[in-house]
Amino acid sequence: MESGYLLVNSLLKNQYKKYWIEDPVEHHKNIIGEYHVSSIGCNNQHLPPNKHAGPCLRQTFYVYVDPMENTNQTEGNFHIGRILHAEAQRIYRLNHDASIAEYPLGRKFFIDDEPVIMLGSMDITNESFSDKPYINYIDIVDFKTASDWTFPKDRDDKSPTHFNQVQIYAYIYDQYNLNHKYNIIRNLHVVYLAKHNLYTGIQPIKYDWTNAIYKYTNFINRIKYLHKQLKLRELPKAEPNKWCKFCDYRQRCYADVIEEKDVPVITIKEVEDLYMRETGKSPKWRGNYTKGFETYKYRFKVKT
Repeated sequence: MESGYLLVNSLLKNQYKKYWIEDPVEHHKNIIGEYHVSSIGCNNQHLPPNKHAGPCLRQTFYVYVDPMENTNQTEGNFHIGRILHAEAQRIYRLNHDASIAEYPLGRKFFIDDEPVIMLGSMDITNESFSDKPYINYIDIVDFKTASDWTFPKDRDDKSPTHFNQVQIYAYIYDQYNLNHKYNIIRNLHVVYLAKHNLYTGIQPIKYDWTNAIYKYTNFINRIKYLHKQLKLRELPKAEPNKWCKFCDYRQRCYADVIEEKDVPVITIKEVEDLYMRETGKSPKWRGNYTKGFETYKYRFKVKT
Protein backbone atom coordinates (compact mmCIF):
# COMPACT_ATOMS: atom_id res chain seq x y z
CA MET A 1 0.00 0.00 0.00
CA GLU A 2 1.27 3.47 -0.80
CA SER A 3 2.22 5.74 2.08
CA GLY A 4 0.42 8.99 2.85
CA TYR A 5 -2.90 10.21 4.13
CA LEU A 6 -6.38 10.45 2.59
CA LEU A 7 -5.97 7.04 0.94
CA VAL A 8 -8.90 5.54 -0.93
CA ASN A 9 -10.19 2.65 1.16
CA SER A 10 -9.87 -0.05 -1.49
CA LEU A 11 -7.82 -3.15 -2.20
CA LEU A 12 -7.96 -2.43 -5.94
CA LYS A 13 -4.55 -1.61 -7.40
CA ASN A 14 -4.07 2.08 -8.17
CA GLN A 15 -3.93 2.28 -11.98
CA TYR A 16 -3.40 6.04 -12.09
CA LYS A 17 -0.51 5.91 -14.57
CA LYS A 18 -2.42 3.70 -17.01
CA TYR A 19 -5.33 6.09 -17.48
CA TRP A 20 -4.01 9.57 -16.66
CA ILE A 21 -0.48 9.81 -18.07
CA GLU A 22 -0.26 10.46 -21.81
CA ASP A 23 3.52 10.57 -21.77
CA PRO A 24 5.28 11.04 -18.42
CA VAL A 25 6.37 14.66 -18.15
CA GLU A 26 8.60 16.22 -15.52
CA HIS A 27 6.83 19.51 -14.86
CA HIS A 28 9.58 20.93 -12.67
CA LYS A 29 12.90 19.78 -14.06
CA ASN A 30 15.25 20.04 -11.13
CA ILE A 31 18.43 21.30 -12.75
CA ILE A 32 21.06 22.91 -10.55
CA GLY A 33 21.03 26.59 -11.50
CA GLU A 34 17.26 26.70 -12.14
CA TYR A 35 15.08 27.39 -9.12
CA HIS A 36 11.31 27.64 -8.78
CA VAL A 37 9.64 30.15 -6.48
CA SER A 38 7.35 27.46 -5.05
CA SER A 39 10.22 25.22 -3.91
CA ILE A 40 12.42 28.03 -2.50
CA GLY A 41 9.99 30.53 -0.95
CA CYS A 42 10.96 32.48 2.14
CA ASN A 43 12.45 31.51 5.48
CA ASN A 44 9.64 30.95 8.00
CA GLN A 45 11.79 29.56 10.80
CA HIS A 46 10.85 32.50 13.04
CA LEU A 47 7.41 30.86 13.28
CA PRO A 48 6.49 27.71 15.21
CA PRO A 49 6.68 24.67 12.88
CA ASN A 50 2.91 24.11 13.09
CA LYS A 51 2.24 27.63 11.78
CA HIS A 52 3.78 27.28 8.32
CA ALA A 53 4.26 24.78 5.48
CA GLY A 54 7.85 25.52 4.49
CA PRO A 55 9.29 25.32 1.91
CA CYS A 56 12.21 23.42 3.42
CA LEU A 57 15.50 23.88 1.56
CA ARG A 58 16.76 20.55 2.83
CA GLN A 59 13.81 18.81 1.19
CA THR A 60 14.43 20.80 -2.01
CA PHE A 61 18.12 19.78 -1.86
CA TYR A 62 17.12 16.10 -1.71
CA VAL A 63 14.84 16.53 -4.72
CA TYR A 64 17.77 17.90 -6.72
CA VAL A 65 20.50 15.45 -5.72
CA ASP A 66 18.79 12.11 -5.07
CA PRO A 67 15.03 12.33 -5.74
CA MET A 68 12.56 9.63 -4.82
CA GLU A 69 9.92 8.61 -7.33
CA ASN A 70 6.49 9.92 -6.42
CA THR A 71 3.82 7.40 -5.51
CA ASN A 72 0.72 7.11 -7.68
CA GLN A 73 -1.20 8.84 -4.90
CA THR A 74 1.15 11.84 -4.90
CA GLU A 75 1.15 12.08 -8.70
CA GLY A 76 -2.63 11.83 -8.62
CA ASN A 77 -2.85 14.73 -6.16
CA PHE A 78 -0.61 16.85 -8.38
CA HIS A 79 -2.66 15.92 -11.43
CA ILE A 80 -5.93 16.91 -9.79
CA GLY A 81 -4.34 20.23 -8.95
CA ARG A 82 -3.29 20.83 -12.56
CA ILE A 83 -6.78 19.93 -13.83
CA LEU A 84 -8.49 22.27 -11.36
CA HIS A 85 -6.03 25.09 -12.03
CA ALA A 86 -6.53 24.86 -15.79
CA GLU A 87 -10.32 24.77 -15.53
CA ALA A 88 -10.42 27.66 -13.03
CA GLN A 89 -8.16 29.70 -15.32
CA ARG A 90 -10.34 28.93 -18.35
CA ILE A 91 -13.54 30.03 -16.63
CA TYR A 92 -11.93 33.11 -15.10
CA ARG A 93 -10.75 34.27 -18.52
CA LEU A 94 -14.25 33.77 -19.97
CA ASN A 95 -15.68 35.98 -17.22
CA HIS A 96 -12.95 38.63 -17.25
CA ASP A 97 -11.87 39.99 -20.62
CA ALA A 98 -8.69 41.73 -19.47
CA SER A 99 -7.05 38.73 -17.83
CA ILE A 100 -4.05 36.53 -18.60
CA ALA A 101 -3.65 32.93 -17.43
CA GLU A 102 -0.38 31.19 -16.54
CA TYR A 103 1.83 34.25 -17.02
CA PRO A 104 5.46 33.02 -17.00
CA LEU A 105 8.04 34.70 -14.82
CA GLY A 106 11.74 34.10 -15.25
CA ARG A 107 14.84 36.12 -14.43
CA LYS A 108 18.53 35.43 -14.83
CA PHE A 109 21.08 36.67 -12.33
CA PHE A 110 24.62 35.66 -11.37
CA ILE A 111 26.16 33.96 -8.36
CA ASP A 112 29.95 34.30 -8.47
CA ASP A 113 29.80 34.91 -12.23
CA GLU A 114 27.69 31.77 -12.73
CA PRO A 115 24.28 32.30 -14.38
CA VAL A 116 21.27 31.24 -12.32
CA ILE A 117 17.61 31.34 -13.33
CA MET A 118 14.60 31.80 -11.09
CA LEU A 119 11.31 30.51 -12.44
CA GLY A 120 7.61 30.78 -11.66
CA SER A 121 4.24 31.58 -13.16
CA MET A 122 1.20 33.55 -12.07
CA ASP A 123 -2.10 31.72 -12.38
CA ILE A 124 -4.13 34.82 -13.25
CA THR A 125 -3.36 38.50 -13.79
CA ASN A 126 -6.47 40.65 -14.13
CA GLU A 127 -6.58 44.30 -15.25
CA SER A 128 -9.30 46.84 -14.50
CA PHE A 129 -9.54 50.54 -15.32
CA SER A 130 -9.11 53.04 -12.52
CA ASP A 131 -10.78 56.43 -12.17
CA LYS A 132 -7.46 57.99 -13.23
CA PRO A 133 -6.74 58.51 -16.95
CA TYR A 134 -4.57 55.81 -18.56
CA ILE A 135 -4.06 53.89 -15.29
CA ASN A 136 -4.77 50.16 -15.04
CA TYR A 137 -5.20 48.41 -11.74
CA ILE A 138 -3.86 44.86 -11.65
CA ASP A 139 -4.94 42.02 -9.38
CA ILE A 140 -2.95 38.78 -9.16
CA VAL A 141 -4.65 35.47 -8.39
CA ASP A 142 -2.86 32.34 -7.20
CA PHE A 143 -4.88 29.11 -7.03
CA LYS A 144 -4.24 26.47 -4.38
CA THR A 145 -5.92 23.09 -4.28
CA ALA A 146 -6.69 21.88 -0.77
CA SER A 147 -8.25 19.00 1.12
CA ASP A 148 -10.71 19.35 4.00
CA TRP A 149 -7.69 19.14 6.27
CA THR A 150 -5.62 21.89 4.62
CA PHE A 151 -8.44 24.29 3.68
CA PRO A 152 -8.19 27.61 5.63
CA LYS A 153 -10.65 27.89 8.50
CA ASP A 154 -11.35 31.62 8.02
CA ARG A 155 -9.94 34.84 6.52
CA ASP A 156 -7.35 35.12 9.29
CA ASP A 157 -6.06 31.56 8.82
CA LYS A 158 -3.49 32.67 6.25
CA SER A 159 -0.62 30.46 5.14
CA PRO A 160 2.68 32.39 5.25
CA THR A 161 4.03 29.95 2.65
CA HIS A 162 1.29 30.74 0.13
CA PHE A 163 1.30 34.51 0.67
CA ASN A 164 5.09 34.70 0.47
CA GLN A 165 4.86 32.99 -2.92
CA VAL A 166 2.26 35.35 -4.40
CA GLN A 167 4.15 38.39 -3.05
CA ILE A 168 7.35 37.22 -4.73
CA TYR A 169 5.45 36.77 -8.01
CA ALA A 170 3.95 40.23 -7.67
CA TYR A 171 7.31 41.88 -7.00
CA ILE A 172 8.99 40.21 -9.99
CA TYR A 173 6.07 41.22 -12.23
CA ASP A 174 6.00 44.75 -10.84
CA GLN A 175 9.74 45.31 -11.03
CA TYR A 176 10.58 43.72 -14.38
CA ASN A 177 7.42 43.54 -16.50
CA LEU A 178 5.23 46.59 -15.85
CA ASN A 179 5.34 50.18 -17.01
CA HIS A 180 4.65 51.96 -13.73
CA LYS A 181 3.37 55.02 -15.53
CA TYR A 182 0.27 53.11 -16.57
CA ASN A 183 0.01 50.05 -14.30
CA ILE A 184 -0.45 49.64 -10.55
CA ILE A 185 -0.68 46.29 -8.76
CA ARG A 186 -3.51 46.60 -6.30
CA ASN A 187 -4.58 43.29 -4.73
CA LEU A 188 -3.21 39.77 -4.34
CA HIS A 189 -5.63 36.87 -3.96
CA VAL A 190 -4.90 33.34 -2.80
CA VAL A 191 -7.87 31.26 -3.97
CA TYR A 192 -8.37 27.82 -2.43
CA LEU A 193 -10.13 25.09 -4.42
CA ALA A 194 -11.41 22.08 -2.48
CA LYS A 195 -10.45 18.87 -4.29
CA HIS A 196 -13.62 17.02 -3.37
CA ASN A 197 -16.47 19.48 -3.96
CA LEU A 198 -14.92 22.68 -5.45
CA TYR A 199 -15.72 24.69 -2.34
CA THR A 200 -13.83 27.89 -3.18
CA GLY A 201 -12.45 30.34 -0.64
CA ILE A 202 -10.60 33.60 -1.29
CA GLN A 203 -8.05 35.30 0.95
CA PRO A 204 -7.08 38.78 -0.36
CA ILE A 205 -4.34 41.16 0.74
CA LYS A 206 -3.27 44.56 -0.52
CA TYR A 207 -0.03 44.67 -2.49
CA ASP A 208 2.66 46.29 -0.36
CA TRP A 209 5.86 47.01 -2.30
CA THR A 210 7.99 47.36 0.86
CA ASN A 211 6.87 44.00 2.19
CA ALA A 212 7.17 42.40 -1.25
CA ILE A 213 10.78 43.50 -1.76
CA TYR A 214 11.63 42.08 1.68
CA LYS A 215 10.13 38.73 0.66
CA TYR A 216 11.88 38.83 -2.72
CA THR A 217 15.28 39.60 -1.12
CA ASN A 218 14.82 36.71 1.28
CA PHE A 219 13.92 34.46 -1.65
CA ILE A 220 17.07 35.44 -3.60
CA ASN A 221 19.28 34.85 -0.55
CA ARG A 222 17.76 31.39 -0.17
CA ILE A 223 18.57 30.61 -3.81
CA LYS A 224 22.18 31.64 -3.21
CA TYR A 225 22.42 29.47 -0.10
CA LEU A 226 20.83 26.40 -1.74
CA HIS A 227 22.93 26.82 -4.89
CA LYS A 228 26.10 26.87 -2.77
CA GLN A 229 25.04 23.75 -0.83
CA LEU A 230 24.18 21.91 -4.05
CA LYS A 231 27.54 22.76 -5.63
CA LEU A 232 29.36 21.63 -2.48
CA ARG A 233 26.97 18.69 -2.07
CA GLU A 234 26.47 19.59 1.58
CA LEU A 235 23.13 19.35 3.38
CA PRO A 236 21.36 22.64 4.08
CA LYS A 237 19.96 23.25 7.52
CA ALA A 238 16.66 21.47 8.17
CA GLU A 239 13.66 23.78 8.26
CA PRO A 240 10.94 22.10 10.36
CA ASN A 241 7.33 22.74 9.36
CA LYS A 242 3.93 21.17 9.87
CA TRP A 243 4.28 18.74 6.95
CA CYS A 244 7.58 17.17 8.08
CA LYS A 245 5.86 13.94 9.16
CA PHE A 246 4.59 13.42 5.61
CA CYS A 247 7.88 14.26 3.89
CA ASP A 248 9.32 11.46 1.73
CA TYR A 249 12.81 12.45 2.87
CA ARG A 250 12.15 12.58 6.63
CA GLN A 251 14.31 9.53 7.42
CA ARG A 252 17.31 10.93 5.56
CA CYS A 253 16.79 14.30 7.19
CA TYR A 254 16.74 12.88 10.71
CA ALA A 255 19.84 10.78 9.96
CA ASP A 256 21.62 13.79 8.40
CA VAL A 257 22.55 11.84 5.26
CA ILE A 258 22.19 12.77 1.61
CA GLU A 259 21.32 9.48 -0.09
CA GLU A 260 18.56 7.03 0.74
CA LYS A 261 21.02 4.12 0.82
CA ASP A 262 22.79 5.70 3.79
CA VAL A 263 19.76 5.77 6.09
CA PRO A 264 20.46 3.36 8.98
CA VAL A 265 17.97 0.58 9.63
CA ILE A 266 17.18 -0.06 13.30
CA THR A 267 15.04 -2.55 15.17
CA ILE A 268 11.74 -1.97 16.95
CA LYS A 269 13.58 -2.59 20.24
CA GLU A 270 16.03 0.26 19.47
CA VAL A 271 13.15 2.61 18.65
CA GLU A 272 11.40 1.59 21.89
CA ASP A 273 14.53 2.31 23.94
CA LEU A 274 14.96 5.72 22.33
CA TYR A 275 11.27 6.47 22.84
CA MET A 276 11.60 5.62 26.53
CA ARG A 277 14.71 7.80 26.99
CA GLU A 278 13.25 10.82 25.18
CA THR A 279 9.66 10.72 26.48
CA GLY A 280 9.81 8.78 29.72
CA LYS A 281 6.82 6.76 28.50
CA SER A 282 6.63 3.04 27.99
CA PRO A 283 6.22 2.10 24.32
CA LYS A 284 4.96 -1.31 25.42
CA TRP A 285 2.10 0.40 27.20
CA ARG A 286 1.20 2.41 24.11
CA GLY A 287 1.69 -0.56 21.80
CA ASN A 288 4.05 -0.88 18.85
CA TYR A 289 1.44 0.11 16.30
CA THR A 290 -0.65 2.77 18.00
CA LYS A 291 -0.93 6.15 16.31
CA GLY A 292 1.34 7.78 18.88
CA PHE A 293 4.19 5.34 18.49
CA GLU A 294 3.89 5.27 14.70
CA THR A 295 4.12 9.07 14.69
CA TYR A 296 7.24 8.87 16.80
CA LYS A 297 9.08 6.28 14.70
CA TYR A 298 8.37 7.84 11.30
CA ARG A 299 11.91 9.21 11.54
CA PHE A 300 13.44 5.77 11.19
CA LYS A 301 13.72 2.87 8.80
CA VAL A 302 12.58 0.08 11.06
CA LYS A 303 13.55 -3.55 10.64
CA THR A 304 10.50 -5.72 11.25
